[in-house]
Amino acid sequence: MQRRLILDNAARRIAAEAKPILFLDTCVMLDVFRVVERASNYAPFNVYVELAKKVKAQDVIIVYNDTVLSEYRFNAPAIVQEQRSKILNLNRRWNAFRSMKNKSAVNNDVILSVDKIIYAAESTLSTIIKDAIIVKDYDAALRSSYDVVLKHRAPAVRDSQFKDAYIFKTCLDLAKKSGKQIIFCSTNTKDYCDDSKKIHTEIAKQANENNVIVTLSLGEAYGKL
Repeated sequence: MQRRLILDNAARRIAAEAKPILFLDTCVMLDVFRVVERASNYAPFNVYVELAKKVKAQDVIIVYNDTVLSEYRFNAPAIVQEQRSKILNLNRRWNAFRSMKNKSAVNNDVILSVDKIIYAAESTLSTIIKDAIIVKDYDAALRSSYDVVLKHRAPAVRDSQFKDAYIFKTCLDLAKKSGKQIIFCSTNTKDYCDDSKKIHTEIAKQANENNVIVTLSLGEAYGKL
């Protein structure tokens, strides 16, 4: 069962655990629906499956905050619809190619089952976050995140993304208060990286000071569990 806890209680909860802690950004959760590449490459989805197995075996603690949850709920319907369209287009392209190859008309039957793919993504993500700790929003992180935005510091250098600053600050505070190392995972290279696609120096500095490991893919994060 998911637990919504204030920061201090969440810190005490994970401090008592010997398991690795993985803090998920919104984009990592939404990426599970970006599934079209599965038609030719299972690897991007397989890491979600393997993480779900670890969660079921109670070998890892999943954490995120209220902002991640609200962003996910807001964006997921549009992402799902986008992927449905992409899968259907992929089916149409494949059927058109098959028709040309055979030099004869063929039925436009669906090669990929959209419903099954979306359901696989939903059920896998549900397993991953089923027992997650959700850190409630709190004023201290909100205030400091506004300061990050106003000064255009990472991760709010480019588009002044308050939510990115707040999510990362929650992870930093949780690691500091708990005394535990936390693996932070975001695929948002636009805001967490510099122009060379390396983790921004300010992000890396804050992470090192607070015992946080910043990763830029779920595969990378999984490798550190």
